[in-house]
Amino acid sequence: MEPLNDFSGTNGGWPSRWISSVIAAGYIIGASASGVESALTTILFCVIPLACIWFPDALADYTGMFILDSITRESPPFLVWFLGWLVLLMPALVAGIVLLEGIDPHAILH
Repeated sequence: MEPLNDFSGTNGGWPSRWISSVIAAGYIIGASASGVESALTTILFCVIPLACIWFPDALADYTGMFILDSITRESPPFLVWFLGWLVLLMPALVAGIVLLEGIDPHAILH
């Protein structure tokens, strides 16, 4: 059995992969209620956080160009994994805050 926090290979551990996949699928299913465009946008949102969660070692080793800037040194794999989770969970955290504050979610989206 693989340890829960095994970052020695190119993976973040199977529990992390399964849970992140379920969360991403939930986002995509929820977004599909608003239409295909919304579902596709949600898929695009989930790609980078899922890659960070699934392959933290491989992404931590990357140096070179990224979008408009360059990455000049390697990153700790745990940090890549953690930030992937943070970005993936951000919509759920925002939704929770909106619900706790009693704000109408439709007022924010429009």
